[in-house]
Order: sequence, then structure tokens, then C-alpha cells
Amino acid sequence: DPDPDPDPDPDPDPDPDPEPAPDLGAVQGVVFNDTNSDGQQGSGDTPVAGVQVKLFDAAGNQVATTTTDAAGVYVFNDLAPGDYSVEICPPSGDVLTSQNVGDDASDSDFSVSTNRVGVTVIANQVVSNIDAGLIASAPQTESTPPPTLALTGVNSWILVAAAFVLMIVGAAQMRLSNGLAGGRRS
Repeated sequence: DPDPDPDPDPDPDPDPDPEPAPDLGAVQGVVFNDTNSDGQQGSGDTPVAGVQVKLFDAAGNQVATTTTDAAGVYVFNDLAPGDYSVEICPPSGDVLTSQNVGDDASDSDFSVSTNRVGVTVIANQVVSNIDAGLIASAPQTESTPPPTLALTGVNSWILVAAAFVLMIVGAAQMRLSNGLAGGRRS
């Protein structure tokens, strides 16, 4: 009697040369209040906790979101090597300070128009000092519309009467200037 073989063609090594997983990298930075608006993180500048930070891949797809900790620090770990962009979502009433002013280790790196900065992640490295300085934006004042004249009741009748009188006076002046006021033409 032959033994029945449940798996007649076993494959002990389905992929003899698997691709190794890429070594991963990270991106980190600090969000700070730029109290003197100089674009640099200085001694009087304080960290900002609770700021939302987003990470996008090279195709523009959002791949991660985090928030800054009590020290204003954010970190994106376990990133495959490649190009990314980081976006800061400033709290209401704040805007980004000037970009790339002075020392790169302490400046604000984010574009003031897009709130983003591009980064390239390299295997086994941390891309650090991708910092963001925030300043309080100018308070928004609501514009007051110009006053309007409400034409109701007696006011509207006075306006209509004044317009009528002006029409009559204007017509009489035209008649006088054209010689039609009952006088003779010479």
C-alpha cells in the first residue's frame, strides 16, 4: 500500500531570496512661540504643546498625524527612506514666523504660505531640527458697514416731496432758459 501524501509538492523555501525590509528613519522637530518674531528659537521663546503636525508622502498622501508634547516636540518614527513633507497646523490666532532665518539648528523651517516643509528621510537616520516658530497674528477687526438712511414713515414722504419740488423747479428753469415762460421772442 502506498502512503497517501497530503502535499505531493512541498515547497520548503517559497522565496529563497526575499528582499530585506528597508532600514527606517525618523523626522522630528520643535514648535515654539517666537516671542520676538526673529525666526529663531531663542532663550525667551517657549515650546507650544498640543499643535497638530501632519506627514505626507511624495505623492501627497497623508501618512501620519501627531501632536506636539509638553516640550513642543513632535516625532514621526519608522519611516521608509524617501521624500516627505511635514505640515504644521497652527492654533487659532497664530501664524508661522519667517522661514530659514539664520542658524539652521534653531530657525523655523516651514513655509509661511503653505505651512509645509519638504524633508528627505534616510535609512537609520533622524532628520532633526525641522522646527516651527509661531507668532500671534494681528487681531482681526470686523469692518463696520457704513450707516444707512432708513426711509420710513415721515422721512420717506419728506424725501419724495423734496424730489418733486426739485423736479418742478428744474422744469421751470428749463422753460425760462428756452424763452417759454410766456414772454416774447425777439
